[in-house]
Amino acid sequence: MKMKRVLNLLTISFVLSIMSCSMGNTPENVAVEFMEAFHSFNFDKAIELCTNDTKGAMARQKEFLERGQEKESLEITKPKVSFVESEWAEDGESAVVRVTVENSILMPKNKNADRLPEIRVDLVKEDGKWRVVFRGK
Repeated sequence: MKMKRVLNLLTISFVLSIMSCSMGNTPENVAVEFMEAFHSFNFDKAIELCTNDTKGAMARQKEFLERGQEKESLEITKPKVSFVESEWAEDGESAVVRVTVENSILMPKNKNADRLPEIRVDLVKEDGKWRVVFRGK
């Protein structure tokens, strides 16, 4: 009986891992992964998810945010990034994904707001993979 439970758990784990790999490179998943990395100060991961043309802008943003900041002294918590909606271009080569971010030191808290602001993430297909078009502010 115990062995059957273990086998069931292994089977479920295997199926879920295959499903997560096959769903990995969608605009929605890439946008959420990018925002989680960015708001967790994992800029190297965020840079990986950017288009080749915008990796430099993300690297400059990394330098700006880390300049004068001791990363260890910041109380960085894991942000909660939630998918809101996505719109795909007709050609299937670009998409816009909207997400919300909770629990991030990079997002100002507005106690009077009744909901979180939506953040727009632009993506394009580059070499067959979805990548973020980062436009630093």
